[in-house]
Amino acid sequence: MHLFPIFYDKLGNLMPPNPRNVKFPNGFYVVLLLTSTIFVMTCMAWLVTPAVRQISQEDKTSGAAIKRVDDRSLALGDWIDQNAIKLLTVEFSVMLVTGLLAISLDTWTENRKKSS
Repeated sequence: MHLFPIFYDKLGNLMPPNPRNVKFPNGFYVVLLLTSTIFVMTCMAWLVTPAVRQISQEDKTSGAAIKRVDDRSLALGDWIDQNAIKLLTVEFSVMLVTGLLAISLDTWTENRKKSS
């Protein structure tokens, strides 16, 4: 048993650290990942907005000297409430299109490799 078995094959011969062929990654997967992340962040912001408003309302009714919620956060929450459906629709559409393009490009490159 070797200290770093990843660098040795089954017979104990030393292998190069990266024996796989490096190929150009599918750029549509990167766009899909970024769009999916933004989509989840928009969903979370839309879900958190009512809680932020409730905390702000509690501070106003109790007459607290220190506000726990900034006015900019409330303005952002209002903007998210007004535009969340549009944002989520656009983000989902981009996710759907880039997902289909990524799958199509992978299928196309695999068929191209098989034919050559």
